[in-house]
Amino acid sequence: MALSGPPGRHKRVMSHEDNGQVPYKRPRLTTDVGYESQTTLCFRPLSIISTSGKFPANHILSSVHGGGVENILSDILSTNTGTEMPHITPKYLLAHSDLADITETISKNFENLNLKKFEHLIKEKRMATTKEKYKKMDPRDLLDLLMMSPFCKNTNYVKDEVQENNNCTETEYGNTSKGTVFLVLSKALNSLVPQSVWGSQENYNRMEFFMWQLLDMGVRDTISIGVLLDGMQLKDVRWVKDLPPQETVYIVSKFFVWIVEKLIVVTLRSVFYQTQMSGGAYQIFYFPKNKTESLLQKTINSICEVMPSDSEVKGALIKVLPKKSGGVRPLFREKTRHRQSQEILEARLLLKYLVYIEQQTLTSVSFSNVWQNALYVLGKESKLYFVKTDIKNAFSSVDVRHLLVQLHQACKNMNTLQFMKYSNGKKEVNIPLDEYGNTLYRPKYSLKRGILTINVQKILGVIEASLQPCVAYKKLKIKLAQGLPQGCCLSRDLCDFYLARMTSLHLDDLTADAEGVIIRVADDFLFLSKSLEKAQKFKFRMTAGIADFNCFINSKKTLSNINCQIDKIYFNGYIICMITNTILINVSDLAKVPPRYSLTFIAASNMKSFISNKLFIIVRNRLQKHMMVPSSADLDMLLENVWRVGIHCGAKLYALVRHACYTSGVYNSSLYARTVLNVSKGIVKRIMSFTHDFLGENIFISILVCSTFLSFSRMSKSRFGLLKNKLKDIVIKHLTKITEEKEQKLKDDLLALL
Repeated sequence: MALSGPPGRHKRVMSHEDNGQVPYKRPRLTTDVGYESQTTLCFRPLSIISTSGKFPANHILSSVHGGGVENILSDILSTNTGTEMPHITPKYLLAHSDLADITETISKNFENLNLKKFEHLIKEKRMATTKEKYKKMDPRDLLDLLMMSPFCKNTNYVKDEVQENNNCTETEYGNTSKGTVFLVLSKALNSLVPQSVWGSQENYNRMEFFMWQLLDMGVRDTISIGVLLDGMQLKDVRWVKDLPPQETVYIVSKFFVWIVEKLIVVTLRSVFYQTQMSGGAYQIFYFPKNKTESLLQKTINSICEVMPSDSEVKGALIKVLPKKSGGVRPLFREKTRHRQSQEILEARLLLKYLVYIEQQTLTSVSFSNVWQNALYVLGKESKLYFVKTDIKNAFSSVDVRHLLVQLHQACKNMNTLQFMKYSNGKKEVNIPLDEYGNTLYRPKYSLKRGILTINVQKILGVIEASLQPCVAYKKLKIKLAQGLPQGCCLSRDLCDFYLARMTSLHLDDLTADAEGVIIRVADDFLFLSKSLEKAQKFKFRMTAGIADFNCFINSKKTLSNINCQIDKIYFNGYIICMITNTILINVSDLAKVPPRYSLTFIAASNMKSFISNKLFIIVRNRLQKHMMVPSSADLDMLLENVWRVGIHCGAKLYALVRHACYTSGVYNSSLYARTVLNVSKGIVKRIMSFTHDFLGENIFISILVCSTFLSFSRMSKSRFGLLKNKLKDIVIKHLTKITEEKEQKLKDDLLALL
């Protein structure tokens, strides 16, 4: 007997025998067999701040003595599996199963378990294995793909690019690899649960498979119990006595899910701290909890002050971000009612307006647009000097008193401020109005929703009251002694205004007479100028620091071509070529962070649309308008960026295919191949709307699909052969249509890569 689950659910690989003809079947519910497959497991990937290094004192297994067995059985029956059978009670389990004896054994093992014995396993630092669902691209594969490009003119630049941007390892921040975390969980599981519980090695292997799925989850991912239960074999589970099949499935499913929630997840929470990292997207990183909380306590002691016990708590310390330097960065958050209040919304609008007034540009404008405007001011053909740097400890270095002074000075002539509300039916934006009632910049949406009027002086009071809030940390009430607390809803906007104000008061003279341009993204600065003298002045001022604002730079992160030739710089996720004054798409993040997607069952019902949207977003976000206009980029640079977009698409396509197969079973390869082709045609149409003297449609599609095919092949290795063949066929088909003489060499180069 096996737990049935949805059809095909237990088969988590793409079928290569379908030849693209198998239609998608929506998973059915399984309430008729004792559980519902799509029930979401009670598990959030991110950790909360709690006691470290041991199981919670109130854990259910601590109450085994006396009437504790029945309490544990009640807890097992309360586990959510999507179905209920009221007649199955703890007494029923005592009479018809050996679950009481098993729970007693687990409880004794629980009492004897010492989590400190796992410390030597953590030090082993085992690397990831093939069981991981998501993976990064091998830097060597990434280098090969970049050097394969027919438009790669200097292989040394490409080598430097990969080496400079991918010098990180899996444990760069001191985090524990998933392979090590899995080993710890596996050891704990074997120490607590008798092997007889599983009934067979296949069932135990399935539990191990499920543990890997837990470790592979991203910040926004959820996981259903069907991933664990569908296909479980019950014929050898002998601790359930002769019962009807539906009751047997009901009891076993409850117990197995309870093991996950009360043993595996609790062990994970007790031994490891799970958090995000800067630049890590939605990936979860694991850190030894004892070490992390020791560093956190040291940080709290140095940057926070303890408040009186009667202080009003406005938030909590919710997350810890480890740093490369070995320390940690605490993140704070206010209470939900405060974050979502109308006054906070108005405060953010006011701060964004003030930033716009200071720097006369929108913070939401794409970097390619900002770069194009800079070249318009300085001249595209000019030799440019640059200085790239960033502010050291941007949030903690903010002088709060000086910040309030600057806020009041910037608003001293304002009583009210008006915004016009625009909407597209789903999203809403607020555009500030000038004194004549005209919008200061063009809105994205056309539907007007009315006017919002802000009382400026009142909102300044709201901002002042929200600075350095008192937050809860364990049993203490603390607040930041200086600077802005990272994570609070206004901190980013306040820091943005602070740096914009500093720039306008102390650096704007360097941009006078169109001799210099300052590009600022958060706390990162890039100064560009035709004048060597201006570049030297900017570097001197920033190196000396802006004492009035307590702003000082990271000397190790400062780069300039004042005294030496530097051809490429990396800024805001792009590569800037200082020889041609053009920007290249950076693909190095593929070797740092595994691409991942959350695929719901609703999205899975329209897989073609889902994949098409994801791939198109990848291309649109990277290959932006100003990178396609002939006045901004020459043909070779445009085609090189198209090749790099294809590398992104191939890596992300692999993540989409794998997640779709793991989540919803079999999907046909023709659907994926057609989707890639349709996305390529859409991008061709978009590019040709900006360019007139361009290569033909077939050569463009061949470039993008060829790059996607090669990237997908490197990621998938020996898997998904049918899909790879269909992508290759698309390239060959479009290359055979090419007849133009000027495209022949490029055609031959692409054919040589297949």
